[in-house]
Amino acid sequence: MTPRAASVLLSTALLALSVPAAHAAAPGSVTLRYAMKPGAGYDQAASMALEMAVDPTGLPPAMSGLLQSMVGDMKQEINLKGRIDVGQKAGDGSLPIQYKVIEARAVLNHAGQIKEMPGVSSAASQPPTAGQISADGRQVTMESPAGSGQMPRALHDQITQALPTLPAGALSPGKAFDVIVPMTLFGGLSKGLEKANARWTYTLRSLAQDEALFDVQESLPENASMTMSSGQVIHLSGGGKGAATFNLKEGIFTSMKLDTSIQMTVVMSIPAGLAGGGTAGAGAAGDPGAPSSIEIKSSIQGPITMTLAPSAGR
Repeated sequence: MTPRAASVLLSTALLALSVPAAHAAAPGSVTLRYAMKPGAGYDQAASMALEMAVDPTGLPPAMSGLLQSMVGDMKQEINLKGRIDVGQKAGDGSLPIQYKVIEARAVLNHAGQIKEMPGVSSAASQPPTAGQISADGRQVTMESPAGSGQMPRALHDQITQALPTLPAGALSPGKAFDVIVPMTLFGGLSKGLEKANARWTYTLRSLAQDEALFDVQESLPENASMTMSSGQVIHLSGGGKGAATFNLKEGIFTSMKLDTSIQMTVVMSIPAGLAGGGTAGAGAAGDPGAPSSIEIKSSIQGPITMTLAPSAGR
């Protein structure tokens, strides 16, 4: 388990895009469509403040102490500002967009020692990433990163997570729609060979004159896992709960807040000398009763917030 395992998922960019604004629906219901304006710009901000805790239950004392010194009392904070620039409608009715990270900063705070994460801050120096919204206003696609001159894969995946494909039909209060999105961890874990898919459920809570208010729940399927670049498998459970606001006049999600609670379990080999009571030679290879591996459990909790608004002076 490395300090990078303190970084998790979830969503640093809530973008939205184009086509006609509010669509007609039966009284008491609404049809959601993205409706960004051609030639306009939109400012986006996102933040997350996550805390990691290791469960010492069942760990040999010496190994528990080692893990606590490595990842105990660890916090991660990420703050990001971005901008969406909208192009002119294409011949097929789709609308091109570009997303640019304007400012990004991520820090790890381990027992009061603060360390910058340059892989996140460097995103601001990268060129924009292109995308488009479909002609029917329901779906946003972003180009995949291809090389060092593109947005880092982790941020790209986070943006994709935050752009739900909207339902085809109308919604009334109490009705919901689901979106399946990949879950990405920052740092070395984002280079995993496999990724877990999370289900995001948007349940319409109420309708106001210009807003649709949603309850949002993120959940992971049973046996969800991610494979690290080292080959170790992280088993995941939990999810998050929060709320989102869709502005019917602007045709965008203007805000989202999610309280995240993810549990992680990884099986690791026990280093020589750290089994049993942790004394030198305990659990040695010659001891047939000594375990060769152990389950390490940890949790990551904290809020994730995202906002999107038309740029000033639009």
